[in-house]
Amino acid sequence: MSVTLVIVPPQRESTADWPARLMSAVPGLTVARPAVEDAAEALREADAAYGVLPATT
Repeated sequence: MSVTLVIVPPQRESTADWPARLMSAVPGLTVARPAVEDAAEALREADAAYGVLPATT
């Protein structure tokens, strides 16, 4: 089974290695760390997300 996790932007530099570390530790996991302009599309395709989504007005 394949699962996609998106780390929601903005990301900190301290999380730069998370995708590689998580994907090597969890078989079948794909981790995306998209730029702000690509986040909406990445979230549409994601099974899970980590981070805080900004409030909309």
